[in-house]
Amino acid sequence: MNLVKQTKSLFILASIVMLSACGKDGKLNLKNVDLSTKVVSGQTYLNLDAQIVIGNLKFPNVEVPILNPKTMQSFGQMALANQGDGTNKLYLSIDFEQASRLDPNLGFMLPNGRELPLSLGASNTALIGIPILQKSRLYVGGDLHGDLYFGVAIVITAFDNVMNQVDIPLNIFTGFPFSNSVTGVAGLFTSPMPAQNGLALFVKKAANGTTQTLTANETQSLQGARLETGRLTPTAEAQVRSPSPTEIEHLNLYTRYRLNNLFNKKRTIKIQ
Repeated sequence: MNLVKQTKSLFILASIVMLSACGKDGKLNLKNVDLSTKVVSGQTYLNLDAQIVIGNLKFPNVEVPILNPKTMQSFGQMALANQGDGTNKLYLSIDFEQASRLDPNLGFMLPNGRELPLSLGASNTALIGIPILQKSRLYVGGDLHGDLYFGVAIVITAFDNVMNQVDIPLNIFTGFPFSNSVTGVAGLFTSPMPAQNGLALFVKKAANGTTQTLTANETQSLQGARLETGRLTPTAEAQVRSPSPTEIEHLNLYTRYRLNNLFNKKRTIKIQ
């Protein structure tokens, strides 16, 4: 894609960046994010617990086993739940040592074909990408005695009808600090292709952390989400085209309207 085409595509996205964080009370929020480890029967499990507000949208109440792609045996769990007060609960638990032995070939990109958020600071760490559900992914990496990473990209089918009008895959993320040793990024990944749109959360625990469990006591707003145009895989690059100037003007208004409508609806979202 040449510079002129990239400029056109990025221009459309100004409206998405501003609206990507919109939700209940105009914000998409994170609450009470915990990252911890626990030894169970001699195995070290990495646990991530978070509460997420996505406007009026609700997670389905599901518990899904995390399967080892090599053996198809369960070695962890993902649980999603609507808590009834406007917040959605996300819980992940995985056998860290078993996950670390897997092939990292899915760990460098999101379901939309773009590389992981650059602001995560994991460029020197090989993360393991683990499929879950039909299209979603978990990400695990680092060292129990060093920098530790845990994340998830949840594909949300309700986003397809909004983002399929924008002909370039996007990462729209913001960083958050929870303490001097725990940081992370959260936001949206989008694509014109179906089943490649959704919500992602990544948490990093630095090597100098003083505790195995850290909590954000205050709500973290994603209002400051910004566009990250990371590298595309060859397959994703081949799917990208640039809209005409007329399309740019139309998509700018259309996307604002559709995103506002989506986040304002009281509905249980479908995930893949």
